[in-house]
Amino acid sequence: MNVIRQDNTFGFDVDETLIMHCDPNLIPTKRPKDAIEFNFYGQKKWAVPHYGHIELLIASVARGRHTVVWTGNGFAWAEEVLTKLGLDHLSVTVMSKPIGVVDDMPVETWIGSRFYIPHKEKLE
Repeated sequence: MNVIRQDNTFGFDVDETLIMHCDPNLIPTKRPKDAIEFNFYGQKKWAVPHYGHIELLIASVARGRHTVVWTGNGFAWAEEVLTKLGLDHLSVTVMSKPIGVVDDMPVETWIGSRFYIPHKEKLE
C-alpha cells in the first residue's frame, strides 16, 4: 500500500496545460522560438512551455503541497515532459490521469477549484 501522508494535494495536467502543442505540419522556421521537441512514444512532437502553469506547479511544490502531474497519455509521457522542461528535480508524483472515480459524491463537490491561465499566443 502506498500512503500519501499529506492532506494538501494539487494536480496538474500535462497536455494543453503544462505544454501547448504546436501544429506538427509547421515548417521549422514557423515554430515558436521556445518550442521543444518531444518523443511521444517514438513519434516526434513539438510544444511550447506554458510558463504561467509551470510557475504555479513550482509554487505548489514550494508551498509543501503534495503535487501530482498527470496526463491521459500515460505516466511515461508526463515523465518525458517534466524532464524536457527541466522540472524532473521537483518533488512531484507522476501518474496517468485517473479514468474514473468511485465515490458517493459527485466530483465537482469535492475536487476543489479549477485554475487555468490562457496561453498568451495562439499556436498554429
